[in-house]
Amino acid sequence: MDNERAETYLRDLAESELRRWRGRDPQGEPETTARVRAVAAAFAATGALDSAVADAVVDDLVTALDIRSPGDQRVRSMVSHIRRVHWSHRAPGAVTAAGAGPISVTPVGEVLELRDGDTDIDIYLVGAIRSRLLRCLGAGVLSRPKGSLPGRGQQQRGLPPAESPSPHPGLPGVPGDLRAVDESGQSYDLFFNGQGESTWSVGQFVLGNQGLLPRERIRLDVGNEHHSVRINLTGGPAEARVTTTLIDLSAGERYLRIRAEAMFVSGYHDIGTDLAPLAALVPALRAVGGLPEDSVPAGQIAALCRRYAVACDGIADPPAALPDRWTDLLTSEYGSWLEASGADPPPAAASLPVKFPETDGVTTVLSGLLTRGRRTTVLGAFFGAVEEGYAEGPCIWLRDDGGQWHVAKPGSWGSGGINVFAANVVPPVAASVTAVDVLIISRTAEVRASVPLTWWTS
Repeated sequence: MDNERAETYLRDLAESELRRWRGRDPQGEPETTARVRAVAAAFAATGALDSAVADAVVDDLVTALDIRSPGDQRVRSMVSHIRRVHWSHRAPGAVTAAGAGPISVTPVGEVLELRDGDTDIDIYLVGAIRSRLLRCLGAGVLSRPKGSLPGRGQQQRGLPPAESPSPHPGLPGVPGDLRAVDESGQSYDLFFNGQGESTWSVGQFVLGNQGLLPRERIRLDVGNEHHSVRINLTGGPAEARVTTTLIDLSAGERYLRIRAEAMFVSGYHDIGTDLAPLAALVPALRAVGGLPEDSVPAGQIAALCRRYAVACDGIADPPAALPDRWTDLLTSEYGSWLEASGADPPPAAASLPVKFPETDGVTTVLSGLLTRGRRTTVLGAFFGAVEEGYAEGPCIWLRDDGGQWHVAKPGSWGSGGINVFAANVVPPVAASVTAVDVLIISRTAEVRASVPLTWWTS
């Protein structure tokens, strides 16, 4: 690719956007910078332009907008700072997937029933993920008024009192006094990392740092002083058969492809919002030699622009057929999820224990699915450097045994070199589904696995 041409193109684009913005409509400013940011990130990621030069062009545009913005200078300076903080095409610092050591995932399939507090609580434990840097239990937590949830199972006795009790504040409805005890008697506090509303929360119980959980440990008792359940850390089905297909595209096409996938995965934007900046990448990458004339990703973006009536200046490509997974999502009538009521069926849980091979420096691990009402969540973790918002990272799709595609949209995140997630699945997965094909899409590969599902409820 032509670096000099890339810098000239980016500076011309920034000047053009600045001329279009007159300062009369503050709401139009994000659109003014979005295309420049998108092209700068694409040039830096594909090697068309040095990242420092790309940063400088964006900074120049932000400064120019700051100068031309009406209002108090202090307010303008604060807004300018916020713009710069939110502009970054670089992945945050993280360990490599290999740095996490051996990674394992084990199905759990237990419900911890707690009836001794002010509310009735059922905790659905679907899977355990273990590595040198992470030990967590994927879970859904149902909290209902006292007397609403009858005891259905045989619970173990509670755990021995902790030497120094330390309840941990968490989401409403999530107990803060849970612990895990291994067969040696070592105790671990459980910290909940997740999302939810007043009655239903989903996420991961992360084992605290009082001590590492050795890999040779074969069981955990999880609960509080009143009730507990026992988890076998060695059991589980045979590993899912995983196939990897490498993507033979140029750097520009790979980038365009993963950015298009990211629109469907994003939990924070809609396709109509993200499509205009994405369309701006086609003429930009083609101008610096980053796209062939018969580019399939470019044709797919042209088709999306036509569908959403988004201007696609500079895209002469004829619309190309969209992947089935995109079409399924665009035509499905799933609507938005609603908080479940007491009249809804109880939650359903299924273990989904699968570890995918490393691609682009990231290892994806899934542990389970949880469905309640019109909401499904997939739990798991990314090991390795993943850019926030999936801009460069894996995208997760599920195809159920009826042929319907579902996409996972990110929910909660961890840190410290590992991204622990609870991702909303759209449309939701019904508890009648008996198997899913999982598709992980990264910049350079597609990885697939077929996993049977066995659902349970309390």
